[in-house]
Order: sequence, then structure tokens, then C-alpha cells
Amino acid sequence: MKILHIFKNTNKKFYKPYIEFINKNFILKDHKFMIEVYNNSVSIDKISNVEYIRKKDYFKLILKMYKADKIILHSLMSPRIMILLFLQPWFLKKCYWVVWGADLYYYKEPRMSLRKKIHESMRKLVIKNMGNVCTLVKGDYDLAKKWYGVKGGYFKAAYVSDKGIKSRNKIISNLNYLSLKNDKVRVIVGNSATPTNNHIEVFNILKKFKDENIEIVCPLSYGDMKYAKRIKDYGYSLFKNKLISLDTFMDMEDYMLYLSKIDIGIFNNNRQQGMGNIFSMLHLGKKVYIRNDTTMWEEIIKYRQLVVFDIKEIEKMDFERFKQLDTIIAKENMRKCKESSNSNHAKEIWTKIF
Repeated sequence: MKILHIFKNTNKKFYKPYIEFINKNFILKDHKFMIEVYNNSVSIDKISNVEYIRKKDYFKLILKMYKADKIILHSLMSPRIMILLFLQPWFLKKCYWVVWGADLYYYKEPRMSLRKKIHESMRKLVIKNMGNVCTLVKGDYDLAKKWYGVKGGYFKAAYVSDKGIKSRNKIISNLNYLSLKNDKVRVIVGNSATPTNNHIEVFNILKKFKDENIEIVCPLSYGDMKYAKRIKDYGYSLFKNKLISLDTFMDMEDYMLYLSKIDIGIFNNNRQQGMGNIFSMLHLGKKVYIRNDTTMWEEIIKYRQLVVFDIKEIEKMDFERFKQLDTIIAKENMRKCKESSNSNHAKEIWTKIF
């Protein structure tokens, strides 16, 4: 075994497409996937080359880490893996930490309890000595150096879903969504039921449009369900039946079809998050608003040279300007997204890491 991949079983929507992509595009025997399962009641899928780690299996995991040439840590949110790396720092030189967002921005979380302070102290040592760091946006690596003193090498990372790519391409080829006009302007807000989406701030910005022919869609099928309820209650109080809550998880093809019928995406995430949703919307020729104070803004504007809009500008806009998107801009975004959003491009990126 050359490469060991470690995931936390938070949601299979994140790891299943990636494992399928690796098994399809690389030599099967060179890769092994181990996924942490904390809850015995969690349903697991039988996927080629995958083992699930429960409490009794960590010794087996350690043995595989010794045997592996490279260890790919898909996110660093697992307390058990963090402790394991802290106690066995010799693994770090062959580790590649793929930053997902929350694992880096945990640095900004308040730590009132002694337990959390100890945990962050361990994280600082582990991250500082991490052999390699892989990020979806370059700015996250810069933050890792600033916050944790990272000394390891840098690699670009990318997650793709073959089903997502095929679904988007099929939608674009079958229908001209640039000319599709909905009866109402449909706006998707955020990507999940997590506070970092800052839904309430967006609702307060959009409430001036509540009497327009508008529909506000919020994907809330995963994350913090208490937060989801609070968002729905507040959204309904402002927009009544114009607020649509997506409470059921959709498969990739259905979700891409749903996004194709959305006009505008607003992603008020205060950190790197929701990149799949953002790029899917741009690939489908939609207007996208994000914050200008995140690493995503620089990645999208400077490195990808795509056109997105600043959320703060909505406050100055009337409804016509808010919903308007130049066709030339939309088509250029679609072209650039198509060039970078494919399996061959992702394969090149991961080949450099492997």
C-alpha cells in the first residue's frame, strides 16, 4: 500500500464521490481508504478499497499508517486522529493535510474550557509540523502559515464528482439556461445548516425585496439542526411562503437540476465553504454573490478570473440591478468553469500530490 486516505464519517456526500474518482482514475492497489465511524448506528456503504474505523480499530489504523508511503488527511477535525498524530509526530513528515475549511478556521473559535485549550495546543504543534498542506484555495495555505506557523510544502487540491460534472454538462447541452426565464427570481442562500453561512445577515439584506416576485431557497439538509430551525423561523417571519427550506438531501443529479433552475446564489460564508455550490452555479451561468473578505474571493477573482459580486453591494441595489447578469459574463464564467471542472484536470492535481 502506497497511499492511505483517512476521512471522518461526517457525511458521505464528501467522501464517496472522491473515492469513486480515485478508484476510477488511479491504480486501485496503491490506495487504501479508512473512514472513522463514531456512531455504531451510522449506515455505511460498501465501496471498493474502504475500511471503517471504530474504537477497536485504531491499532489497525496505526499499523497501516506505518506501512503507508503517504498519508492523506482529508480534513483535520477528528479529535482522535489529532491525538494520534500528537503522540506519534514521526508520522507528520509523510502526512498531507487537505484543508476543508472548518479544520483551519477552528483557530478563530472561542476556547473557554480547559479541554478546548489543550486540544488547540495539540493542534498547533501538529499543524506546525505537518509535512504538507493541500488547499482548495491558495489563501487558506497563507492563513495556515500565519496562524499556525506551517512549514510544510504546499499543494493545490480539488474535489470533483463525475456525476456532478456529467449532470451539469447534460443540463447545459440540453437546455439554454441563459435564456430560461422563471416566473419568479429564485435565490439560493448558503450551502448548509451551519452558522458560518450567516443566513440571517442575508435575510436582512434581502428583506427590502420581500414584496417582489422572489423565492428564497435555503439548503438545510445537513449541519446543525437547531440552527436550521432558527433560520427557518426567522426566514418565514420575513418572507412567509416565499422561503423554501430544502430539508431532504438530494442526490447529485437531482441537485444539479435544481440548481439549474435557480437564478442567483448568495454565499455569505465567512470562511472557505460551499465551493462546490459556488462553482456549480457559475458553471451553470448563474449570478453569484460572495463576501469580499474571505480567501474564496481572492481565489475566484484573482486566480480563477471568474466574475462574482460583492454581497455588500446588494444594499445599494434596486431589484432590477440585483437580478441582472450580463450574458457575456455568464458565458465566460461557464467556459472557464468547464475548462477547470473535469476529471482530467483533477487527475493532474492529485497526481502531483501522489
